[in-house]
Amino acid sequence: MTGVSWLDTDIPYASSVERMGLYRQPLSGFTAASDPANAAYAALWLAVQQQLSRLRTA
Repeated sequence: MTGVSWLDTDIPYASSVERMGLYRQPLSGFTAASDPANAAYAALWLAVQQQLSRLRTA
């Protein structure tokens, strides 16, 4: 597909990421906003939205 590429966002290996399964909540439900994993997931979601936007306009 034209305009679509692999995402290059890295999600850190962190205990807070592992706890999402334990608590069954998104990171923002039980970690501080300053947690680096929160920023990583926000960046991932932004990248997904950009890819979807490219698909819609292609």
